[in-house]
Amino acid sequence: MTAFTLILETGFRNDSIVPSSLVAYSTSGWGFFLPSVKYKLGHHWRFILGGAVVWGASDTEGTGIFRENDEVSLKIRYEF
Repeated sequence: MTAFTLILETGFRNDSIVPSSLVAYSTSGWGFFLPSVKYKLGHHWRFILGGAVVWGASDTEGTGIFRENDEVSLKIRYEF
């Protein structure tokens, strides 16, 4: 089994907006995609919108056991 990964991330507006994504793919047919956007509001507030898309051919190996469990998340943080 061979797996490939790719991570992309960049910043806009002095890094107050940071989109990123991670993709993993295995030659045995499973993988996942993790996109996110981080937003910094002022000196204290942080918002992170992200998701997870998972696929796989097998119900018993790799990430295929999670293929019906895609998700979206929103994190709100206050830093001091």
